[in-house]
Amino acid sequence: MDKGQLRELIQLVLKEYDLYSRDAEEILMLTCAAESNMGKYIKQVGGGPALGIFQCEPATLEWMENQVYRHSKFAGVRNALSPLDRQHENSLHEEDEINFICSLKAQILACRLVYYFKTPKALPNYKDVQGMAEYYKKYYNSILGAATVEGTIIKYNKYVKG
Repeated sequence: MDKGQLRELIQLVLKEYDLYSRDAEEILMLTCAAESNMGKYIKQVGGGPALGIFQCEPATLEWMENQVYRHSKFAGVRNALSPLDRQHENSLHEEDEINFICSLKAQILACRLVYYFKTPKALPNYKDVQGMAEYYKKYYNSILGAATVEGTIIKYNKYVKG
């Protein structure tokens, strides 16, 4: 995926929903680089459950969606997340997954909102690559995830800065 076009789309989507900051923009760029090699993959390699260019897992998407519905501040976001509206009760099914993968807007919002709801601390400064990589690993990829801080920095430099 072209990094300039992705950056522009991230800016537009986040600004539309009053979720934009330069720090948020950059952590989403880093996340996309780390999770899918800048959009090369739209489903987890090896048969795992993660979806889209930010490789959100269905359980995380369901958790994030519940958070959105609990906060009136995000009423406007709900329509944009319509690809997550359940075609079936209680879990994502194939049709829901396809709808999510086909909506970059929903993917961008989901990734940003996962950071928003999961993290007690402010986003790191967009110039602090080490800090962003550590933040990503702790709050997005988690201790159980395969990513490393060092590997994330390498991918960020290759796909975002390169």
